[in-house]
Amino acid sequence: MLEDDLPVMLWRARPDLSCEHANRAWLEFTGFSAEEAQGEGWSRVVHAEDLARWLDTCVRAFDARTPFALEYRMRRHDGEYRWVLERGSPRRSAEGAFIGFLGACVEIDEHKRALGALARLHERERRLRIATEQASRAKDALLTSVLAELRSPSDAISKLLELSRVNAQSPLGHPLDAPLLAGVRVLVVEDDPQVRELLLKVLRMAGAEAWAVERSEQALPALEKWRPDVMLSDPGRDGHDGYLLLQRQHASGAMAGGYDAQLAKPVEPVALLATVARLMHPASV
Repeated sequence: MLEDDLPVMLWRARPDLSCEHANRAWLEFTGFSAEEAQGEGWSRVVHAEDLARWLDTCVRAFDARTPFALEYRMRRHDGEYRWVLERGSPRRSAEGAFIGFLGACVEIDEHKRALGALARLHERERRLRIATEQASRAKDALLTSVLAELRSPSDAISKLLELSRVNAQSPLGHPLDAPLLAGVRVLVVEDDPQVRELLLKVLRMAGAEAWAVERSEQALPALEKWRPDVMLSDPGRDGHDGYLLLQRQHASGAMAGGYDAQLAKPVEPVALLATVARLMHPASV
């Protein structure tokens, strides 16, 4: 038969949905003999999970005498299931009577699996985007909780956002989502443990690397060992000529005389962050 010479898998079915003929390409793909494909035999190559959908589509098309197309998994001769696209059209006699269907199957397995991989990639990207947004909201919520301890928290948040925008547009090229004090080292000299912890918390929330010592005599060794960019110290403690926000320590680690900036106690965290940002990037604040 001419259709046996074609590379496409072809079949003919009777009006009752039983297989009348399957060409050589269909038989070679499935490993069935012509006798095994006859009648209801051809349905045995359809994947069990796709069988109900395949039958429903075929029955509806046969009853309505209309063309159909569907994708399903067909068992190959080696037992592996491969995705195929099957199309069928009604056949009629010379007198116009319905005598069954003629159909063709084309393997689309590689295309189908590529689409599946692409869909999974899009899903992973969607989940990553959601996770990133949730992490950003959690960070904002944590920062808000810290600022909630302050007076006028709404003003504090507004100032922080403004500083972040200014910092992001600075000539230093920080990305828009970079922390306000990313990469800045701050040494805190404070004997009050509650104040010390609050200052460390606020500085670290803004992205700074913060370290604290309790007494002034611990400051110089810390400066020489850690080399901070800024030091925060109470000049009135124990008669110590301390330094508030000492900018860019000398290579030797010794403290320069005088003040770079001064803040009134109790120190407002927003004012603290604004001052440190101004000291680190004076041209952009």
